[in-house]
Amino acid sequence: MGFTQGVKITADILEEIVNGFLTSGVWHNVDTTWNTIDKTSDNARRVLTYGVAGGAGKGNTILSVNVIAGPTAKTILVDDSTNFAINDKMVIGSDNSGEVRVITNVTTGAITFDAAINTNHLAGEPVRELAFEIYMAIEIINHANGERYGYAWTYGKGFRFVFSASWDALTHTYPTSNQSSFIPVLSHSAGIGTDLGPTPPPPASPIYPGYLLTYWLWIEENGNGFVIMLKPEPTGDNQQQSIIIVVERNPAKEYADGYTNFYLYTAGNIWTTRYDGDNHVSMWRNRAILRPFAYQWPDGGGKNDGSSNGAGISFVLMPSYYAFKSIGNNKVYFVKPLIHNHPGQYNPIFQSNLFFMWSEGVGLLDGDVVSIEGTTAKFLCKAVDSPDSTNRLTYGIKYVA
Repeated sequence: MGFTQGVKITADILEEIVNGFLTSGVWHNVDTTWNTIDKTSDNARRVLTYGVAGGAGKGNTILSVNVIAGPTAKTILVDDSTNFAINDKMVIGSDNSGEVRVITNVTTGAITFDAAINTNHLAGEPVRELAFEIYMAIEIINHANGERYGYAWTYGKGFRFVFSASWDALTHTYPTSNQSSFIPVLSHSAGIGTDLGPTPPPPASPIYPGYLLTYWLWIEENGNGFVIMLKPEPTGDNQQQSIIIVVERNPAKEYADGYTNFYLYTAGNIWTTRYDGDNHVSMWRNRAILRPFAYQWPDGGGKNDGSSNGAGISFVLMPSYYAFKSIGNNKVYFVKPLIHNHPGQYNPIFQSNLFFMWSEGVGLLDGDVVSIEGTTAKFLCKAVDSPDSTNRLTYGIKYVA
């Protein structure tokens, strides 16, 4: 965890984010059928849940016998079933082998749950009740022609994030009630788009290792989110855009609101969003902001292709630019983005701790590092264009805790 940068394909970037989250101890693997072993089509995908497992007053035990994966493996024998309760969520195993299930029955030394186990588990592995907050699924969308996600019949490939309050472990998918954003890194108007994964299926072909992206990534050690900026390599597709994705959990709410502590923010250097609510289904809409489960933006009819500033997140202008470096004292001045509880800008719930916007031409340059006075925290300023646009994403992202 912390800061990394490099060049990888989308599926491997996804795996790095997930593995970083799992080491925090508060993110848990949900369904082992979702993995990145097969990087072709839409098969590279992961699903996690956030919550403290086996904490004070919660169930915390170990398997007393081996459990073999299979369709009838719904009851597990444990050393101590005390403090486990029906309808609570539990996690069996840990890290990538972990599986989250809903408890349907509890007896002395045994727990029954709502679906089969997909992975073998050995005696001595942990079984813990889960103080659940949210499910987060991340998919690499890579089927042949991509998916229509914007007006003018624009097809794209990239990432899809889905937040939900439940998970169907029988059918291995999220419910129809969810919040989602499809975030394309490349798009085209017709035909078959560039394959994001290796061709042929794994192992990767030495001729085409996959669609590579340069990335700059920060993952919070406590599991409270990540921020990543990505720049794709040139291809024959019509448009490739660089993107920023932020998933953050901020525990410092301004007031109790009954919602989760998460939000998602994304933008591209070509489009903030490429969205037409009238002409395609919700799961393929390119949204800039998700605030589970208060709102998602855009989420109405009509076309949207503009700034998200003031539409649920506020980047404060000073007066016609964002963060800048003073020519007098060489200090950098900026305002952390305000995240709101509605798709406007007058109901703030918390501020981001992971990123901010800055402006070129007012002192700051690509690669500058901003230190926060009185703390050890630092932010890396990046200005990223893309193969098909000279527009630049200019964000400061967490660099040192």
